Amino acid sequence: MQMTIENTYDNLKSSLDDLELMLHQMVRIDRARDVHELHDSIQNLLQAMGDYTKADRVFIFEFRDALHIYRNTYEWCAPGITPQIDNLQTIEPSDIPVWQAAFEQGENIVIPNLEDVRDTMPGEYEILRVQDIHSEISFPIFSKDALIGFLGLDNPTIEGSYRFINLLAVVGSHLGGAWANFRTSALLEQSQSDLRDSMQALQKDQQVLEALCRDYTCVYTLDPVTDRIELVQVDPNANAQLVLAALQTRQLSHHEIIHAYYQNFVVKASARDFLTRLDGRALQEELNRKERVIYRFRALPNSAGQEYFELQAVKINTKNNPYRILVGFHHIDDIVNEELRQQKELETALA
Repeated sequence: MQMTIENTYDNLKSSLDDLELMLHQMVRIDRARDVHELHDSIQNLLQAMGDYTKADRVFIFEFRDALHIYRNTYEWCAPGITPQIDNLQTIEPSDIPVWQAAFEQGENIVIPNLEDVRDTMPGEYEILRVQDIHSEISFPIFSKDALIGFLGLDNPTIEGSYRFINLLAVVGSHLGGAWANFRTSALLEQSQSDLRDSMQALQKDQQVLEALCRDYTCVYTLDPVTDRIELVQVDPNANAQLVLAALQTRQLSHHEIIHAYYQNFVVKASARDFLTRLDGRALQEELNRKERVIYRFRALPNSAGQEYFELQAVKINTKNNPYRILVGFHHIDDIVNEELRQQKELETALA
């Protein structure tokens, strides 16, 4: 009799220890600071549940809404039990129709003897049978009234688990709420990280743009439909600055800028087709056929002594228009001088 009382006491104490461990892990899940702490706490919770019910295996399936499948994402196995997690990654709701209907109603599944549900749960029966399961407890996991998964125990001691079953709904609700909070925090952190990355990328792009624009005396975007431009940058030493200064009280027009620049600064002999090639509509038609328009010409020296220039125009796709055009005037005195030097050397060699 004394031995029986001691055994009962030991079993009761062990069960209470397991329950206390479960509650402790649920608190840890709430306080998890990262995905590793969350994973460890859930694994410890599954082990405590398995120890309490003497189950062979305790598992969690998460519903992946985008794929419309359940995936086994957590698993604890008793010593000597073969893991099944790798075999259970694509369970569709139609594979477990009885369970799915029960879970959607917030109901638990309790199967004391698998053979008793052979006819009433044929789909579930086949999945459990091949895993050598003869008893089962499963219950849903909800988050804000949405079914997001379920937790199950394979081959638990059903007789000693009935008082535990009522606690399962609390565990499922707690897990669902903890997951939702953790994922919300994770999404917020990811959004903040993405924002920081975007700001850094924007700063890098700005630095690259500034570096590229150093050799450009004037850069602007052109809407070929309205002929209106938006300045990106203009060199104070550029002749274009004088043109823009004369037009600053009016809405900037590509046509007016090109004509004023041509009349006042372009060496006509170097660019007889300047106005026709660089017309906004002409640029648009040419860019419909190729990716870039390049046009060289000579101008009166600006205050920096630059007189050879190259215009480059490329397409910029937008949502509102077929595309806008990025126009840049690039000084190429060094390139022209090198070409002239090479030409002179060639002529000397030929002579």
